[in-house]
Amino acid sequence: MEAVKNWAFSVCCASVFCGILNLLLPEGSTQKIFRAVIYVFFLSVVVSTFSGFDFSDFGFALKDKTEEITLEDNKFSDISGEYIEYEIKSSAMEILESEGIEPEDISLKVNISAEGSIDIIDFTVTLPEGIIPEELSAKIYKKTGIEPEIIISGEN
Repeated sequence: MEAVKNWAFSVCCASVFCGILNLLLPEGSTQKIFRAVIYVFFLSVVVSTFSGFDFSDFGFALKDKTEEITLEDNKFSDISGEYIEYEIKSSAMEILESEGIEPEDISLKVNISAEGSIDIIDFTVTLPEGIIPEELSAKIYKKTGIEPEIIISGEN
């Protein structure tokens, strides 16, 4: 019951505060913007108490959103790692295709830590002979943000 009293008091104070601010609003086009801000503030005061409210007394419990995404089985991290790997390889392939170059291999190694961080360990592009690697490396870096190691086949 104390929580309901506190909520009602908060709503009353917020409504008085919003009413006073509404009276002080300037005339003109900025009045709409300020009113929207006041309404959002008032709604946040009304809804804020429900964020910590225990609904289990009513026969149902709201799930905590953090329980839905867990890193116990690293499923979320694995999917993210695969997506990042696919996007980087696709971006590199787009650049090479725009230059008319068919790569022999594009390899990318992604490490997913226990905390869920994703680190790119190795990014290698193997190209046929006769290609200038510095120019392609700069273009790939500009698009992906990762500088690849470019290997020209036939060179040791």
